[in-house]
Amino acid sequence: RADGWAEDLSGPGARNMGAAGFEQGPTTHSFGGSQRPDLDRPQGTLDTPPENVGIGAQLIAKQQFNFNLHHINTSQEPVLREAWVNVHVGRYLWNTIVVAFGCWLSQIVVATTGGYALSVLRPRYAKLIYGLLLATLFVPAIVLLVPLYIEIVNPPFIDHSFAESYWAIWLPAGATAFNVVIMKRFFDNLPREIFEAARVDGAGPFRLFWSVVLPMSRPILGVVSVFAVIATWKDYLWPLLVIRDPAIQPLSVRLPILAPTTDLGVFIAALTISTIIPIAIFLLFQRLFLN
Repeated sequence: RADGWAEDLSGPGARNMGAAGFEQGPTTHSFGGSQRPDLDRPQGTLDTPPENVGIGAQLIAKQQFNFNLHHINTSQEPVLREAWVNVHVGRYLWNTIVVAFGCWLSQIVVATTGGYALSVLRPRYAKLIYGLLLATLFVPAIVLLVPLYIEIVNPPFIDHSFAESYWAIWLPAGATAFNVVIMKRFFDNLPREIFEAARVDGAGPFRLFWSVVLPMSRPILGVVSVFAVIATWKDYLWPLLVIRDPAIQPLSVRLPILAPTTDLGVFIAALTISTIIPIAIFLLFQRLFLN
């Protein structure tokens, strides 16, 4: 029976049936093609040549890229404007500049005069004061937080509180022993012959300090300036304690408070604005700082 089936399948009738099926194939998709969809290709691409598919995908990707680029370019400016106007970054930035300038001025005055007195004038108790200054460097700043706050709120001999004013930040900033120490070490390396020649010419202590010492101390002044501004710009805890009025708070205090209620893009724009001045100051004093 197997031989008979083989003869039937290989006979003329089988060939005619195959030819008929082949002729009907393009219209009926030959058996299975008419009973199930083509799973190998997505619908709508059966009659699309491969090269047209590539061109269409490229056009769609290009249109999507142009849309994203246009969206980015048009969304940057409103975010910066919203951070400047609605979040009031401009006002807080000005508060920070005022605070940083006062702290810088107080630290420069105390550091230069203290270092000049210990290094150039050299009173008899200079070594004792210098030892006390070095001892204060071993005291953590957090230990001095409560006594310093009490002194600012209830200062001795003055019936006036410095809280809620910039003086509460400016005055403690001047009492930085580290700046006095590095200024004193720099003055120790200055040639003493120049000081003696100035004294012979009749220069007093103030004239010697203003006309001789300060012009020769520009590198160390730049270093102290960078330290003072950066430390003040990023200080958070002390301004938060002594200044509770939002109208005069600096950026380091206001931005963390506004973060939970501010859009992420606007908040990042505000952070970007707040970093412009520290970077500019470092670039300005970069050569002196590296020297």
